[in-house]
Amino acid sequence: SCAGDSKRLERMEGSLRALIQLHVRRGTLQSTPWHLMQVPQLATDEAARKFSKGLPESSTKSTLTNQNLTRKQKRKLLKQEKIAAALEAKKNKGKRSKNISLVTSAEMAKRRKRLNRFDSEDAAAGDERWTAVVATADQDWDELIVRGTSTSLEKRYLRLTMAPDPATVRPVPVLRRALTHVKKRYDNEHDYAWACDQFKAIRQDLTVQHVNDEFAVGVYEEHARLALENDDLNEFNQCQTQLRKLYAHGVAGSAVEFTAYRILYYLHRDLIADLSRTLLQLSVDERREAAIAHALAVCESYSQGNFIKFFALHRASPHMSAFLVDHLVPSMRSAALRALCVAFKPSLPLDYVARALGFAHYEDASGGLRDYLNEKKCVVRDNVLMTKESALQSIAK
Repeated sequence: SCAGDSKRLERMEGSLRALIQLHVRRGTLQSTPWHLMQVPQLATDEAARKFSKGLPESSTKSTLTNQNLTRKQKRKLLKQEKIAAALEAKKNKGKRSKNISLVTSAEMAKRRKRLNRFDSEDAAAGDERWTAVVATADQDWDELIVRGTSTSLEKRYLRLTMAPDPATVRPVPVLRRALTHVKKRYDNEHDYAWACDQFKAIRQDLTVQHVNDEFAVGVYEEHARLALENDDLNEFNQCQTQLRKLYAHGVAGSAVEFTAYRILYYLHRDLIADLSRTLLQLSVDERREAAIAHALAVCESYSQGNFIKFFALHRASPHMSAFLVDHLVPSMRSAALRALCVAFKPSLPLDYVARALGFAHYEDASGGLRDYLNEKKCVVRDNVLMTKESALQSIAK
């Protein structure tokens, strides 16, 4: 009947609860292989009472010795039960019996009282500080505009970790004076590390104030030229990347000059995808500009291995392009030397070799051509390069 089924279901639930509590007291709740055990089927109320009392060993033997288990599994389960019981007995030696008890309302009141000691003004202040940190982390930096009030001409560059303080940010009129001050001091002292730090601080003040006008372009261009002069290509790349964005938004500047620099930089870094994209974006009029035309000619001669044309272009580099072409010289010079040693035998005058390899006259630079040929283990006699004897060594290099 339905009533009988309901009672059996209740007894089964009670048996399961008792079995779980038994393993909780023994500390074997996690180690018991429940997937190998069947739901206990209790036939009598006496069995249910045994489970509810949590009698050890004997009351659960019928479950552990289920007929569906193999003998090996039965022995393993019984051994685990004995080990767990021994560990529990040792743990509770000299202590009162540990029956599972519910937490009373009085105990809960004590716990709440202990927690209340943390609800002080300091804790509240800590919560406020944490809220401020979270608010800073969630700040939309693109929407934050700061109006600086500082009047300092010099300022160390520090990476921002929170919203900038207007008292430490310089407005544009002060930044104009600061730029003049930095350029003048650098011309006198040539301290690039200091000048670079000052330029980065000026750029940061421009960024937090969302200044994207011609003055900002001028700052980035000056810093890029300074970085090129001091062979700091990483800083140069940061500047030229920002300049490209400003030029794209229509801000006036030396766009042609820096487009040529960008082409040569991509060629040096072997950034073929970026170089191809830049070349495809050039208009016909831009390709006719002297600086860009020079950069394109350098790309062509370098890719073709035309060292005569390459070194001629190197000597005629406009603006500051020579600082970038310098990075292409070593590989082109090695290829040129190999070609000369193979094509001209048995010898070549050093005067011709100096011009072909992009050196000054060999008599003008004792530390130039001759040192380079010695490094490449070439044979030189009486101002003549013995190409036949040098071919093996130069090709090996």
